[in-house]
Parts: sequence; structure tokens; C-alpha cells
Amino acid sequence: FMTMKEYPSHVVLAMGGPRDDTTGEMQMTHCAWPPFNPQEASKRYPGTSFITTNDMVAAMAGCLEAKSVDLVQLKAGRGAEKGTKITVTISTGVNACIAAWDEHSQRRIFLQAEAGQVGFQPRNEAQETLLKHLRTKAGHTSVELAISGKYGIENWIDHSLNASDRKSTRLNSSHA
Repeated sequence: FMTMKEYPSHVVLAMGGPRDDTTGEMQMTHCAWPPFNPQEASKRYPGTSFITTNDMVAAMAGCLEAKSVDLVQLKAGRGAEKGTKITVTISTGVNACIAAWDEHSQRRIFLQAEAGQVGFQPRNEAQETLLKHLRTKAGHTSVELAISGKYGIENWIDHSLNASDRKSTRLNSSHA
């Protein structure tokens, strides 16, 4: 923008974190950056309107509008054009957004959720050992600590390496 000396008329910023519904100011969740204030940005770049939204709301809106996105059908059947939709992401956290169809207004209502703090609930013996590992390491468990986020992948690798070492030790001691 600086080289061209032209600015867009609108910029939409999608961030993970709390958003003030009155001012549009956002504070990123996993980052120590200062809050982003759309009014201050508009003053710095005259003629450009800055709009903020939650990152999951933007992801859902993109999924609804994109025509070339590869989709994976999880259940047999045909999706309803106006039915409720859900987007789930696993990255620096576990998050979701629901786009619920409102018959009265004939539009979608977006509801975003922080899903990573949900308790990790193991479904088999391998996951149960991961749960024990997380409790030893962190004192509490969550889906985010188990599979995503800043520490989730590291926790999974650490647990897997420890499990592999324990298995190797058992095999070696049985051959002695």
C-alpha cells in the first residue's frame, strides 16, 4: 500500500481472541501484541474502513462461500442448503463455529466457540496413558493440551517417545 500510495476502501481482520462489540477492538489470545483498534487504524490510513471479526466466523463464512474447497463428507446423506453448518479447526487451539439457519430472518447466525478447554476424554487404552501423562505433566487435561495448541503436539510427541521407551525396556528385560 505504501509503495502504490493507494489504500483499499475496506480491510477485514479476523483474529482469535476477545472482540469488543461496540468498538471492534480485538486482543489476540495467544500473543502478547497490543490490542488492535479499528478506529486508530482508520485514522492512520484515511479512507480505509477496518472491520474486525473472530477468526472462526471468518473461516465459516469462507467455507460457506468457497466453491472449490475440498470437503470431506463425514456421514452418508445430502447436506441441506439452509441447514445448520459447523466448522472445527485444530491448530494453535481447538475452535468451532456454528452457522445456524434462522427461518425468521432467512439468514445464518454465526456462533463461535472456544472448544480447546473441553476436558480430554480417552476412548481407549493408548489415550488413557496419554491422559495419565498429561495429568503428571500439567495437573489438568484438555483437548488442546492433548492434541493441539502451543503444547499439545509437544505433549503428544513426549508421551509417544516415553511410551516407546517403556515398551523397548519391557522387551529388552523379557529377553534377558
